[in-house]
Amino acid sequence: MFVPRLIRPDSGNPYYNTPLAGGYAVGTILGKPTDAGCNVLANCVGYAAARFNEIIGAGCWMYLKCPPNPDQWISAAIKQGLQVGTEPKLGAVIVWGHHVAVVEQINEDGTIVTSESGYGCSNPFWITTRNNEDGCWNGPKYNGFQGFIYQPEEVQPMNGIDVSRHNGKIDWQKVKDSGVQFAILRAGYGKLTSQKDDRFEEYYAGAKAVGLPVGAYWYSYAKTVDEVKQEAAACIEVLKGKQFEFPIWFDQEEKDQFATGKENCSAMIRAFCDALEAAGYWVGLYTSRSILGTHIEDDIKTRYALWVAEWGSKLNYSGAVGMWQRSSKGSVPGISGDVDLDTAYKDYPSLIKAKGLNGYSKISGITVELSGKTDNEPDSINVKVEIGGATYEGPLIRTDA
Repeated sequence: MFVPRLIRPDSGNPYYNTPLAGGYAVGTILGKPTDAGCNVLANCVGYAAARFNEIIGAGCWMYLKCPPNPDQWISAAIKQGLQVGTEPKLGAVIVWGHHVAVVEQINEDGTIVTSESGYGCSNPFWITTRNNEDGCWNGPKYNGFQGFIYQPEEVQPMNGIDVSRHNGKIDWQKVKDSGVQFAILRAGYGKLTSQKDDRFEEYYAGAKAVGLPVGAYWYSYAKTVDEVKQEAAACIEVLKGKQFEFPIWFDQEEKDQFATGKENCSAMIRAFCDALEAAGYWVGLYTSRSILGTHIEDDIKTRYALWVAEWGSKLNYSGAVGMWQRSSKGSVPGISGDVDLDTAYKDYPSLIKAKGLNGYSKISGITVELSGKTDNEPDSINVKVEIGGATYEGPLIRTDA
């Protein structure tokens, strides 16, 4: 439930402190002067990002890994999958060319109450009542009102698994019936398409047959950028003709890779992810929480989706994450032996389909989903089309057969 903030955050509130001060605030600049209890204050961008994530209440920074300049916020929010507009809503960030604030109250007379902070201000927190008679919400007219960034619709975490050939034969109907909501499949490893996971095709077909959303990962052994480009090419070839509702993940976890140093590890991640993005995929990095702090440069953590492995009851990473691998010793009906358990914090299926990525087509607002042929109907393919929120589904018949 939304609770307006009309007083300064309590000292030590983790949303308003950087990790060095025991908080969640990653990717913003410190206040000036720095507030001893909330070190992103005084600073409008630090405060607004902190407040936006405090309202979400996820225990970490999920959104608005913000650029320092307010005039870049709208484009950054769109890239992060957030909605923007020109009408005020509770919890939204209001953006001008040189300032940002958060909408705490909408009054019957059309005015709004905002909470805010400001770089270099002696008072680190204040509230303001604003009207829109000037078309700028009483903001700095010289660089204008840019819009509102809205709170994400409430997304419930999804429970999933990740599997490779080591998990053996899987009864996908039992997996789905047990409450598993998605599966990440190992597509393969190394530089060659012949290194496709032995059960990738089987797992893909099985999960799709029961309507389970899937993503994929590629296990890397590369030690150079040239080698990782070969891995990316092999991965793209293996993925062709398939649709994925979750990202394609670059799995970097070999000790020999980390021995090449932080700069090279990060360069390999960029090379793989950029190649997959150019091929039309939503891409991300899988790695452990400890490695993130020692071998991954900071821009990687905000540029690509992040799937963090830390086995236990809590993810002790304060940055924004898309997925958490919480166990390697899970038990799921339909799978013999241990299986990796995961939690997803973003609605990747909706985001990916809306952007027309990962094998989905987006044409003038139309999203098309294809299902494979069957032995019973070899000359037809099932088509699901979403247009304006309505869904149309049925067989598309081959006419030249």
